[in-house]
Amino acid sequence: MIVSMTGYGEGVASNDAATVTSEVRSVNHRFLDLSFKVPRILQAHERDMKEIVRKHLARGRVYVTVTIEMEHRADSVAIDARVMAEYLNQLRDFA
Repeated sequence: MIVSMTGYGEGVASNDAATVTSEVRSVNHRFLDLSFKVPRILQAHERDMKEIVRKHLARGRVYVTVTIEMEHRADSVAIDARVMAEYLNQLRDFA
């Protein structure tokens, strides 16, 4: 178990659908103080993530940031021009 640390680490994982980036920053602190910033979809797992960090660190102020970027592929979107024109006509009538 690491007793004291000041450091920075970053990891990136990606596939066809998304890219996930995690960043961990730590500064010396007398006790273990954890701060997480994660997307809403991961908030239910925050307790589990804190336990993982607690298993490896005894002290320090630790900041963990996780971001998820979804891949937007142009070939995955199809626009029905007829339907779009009908929506546009309805919006004009409404205005």
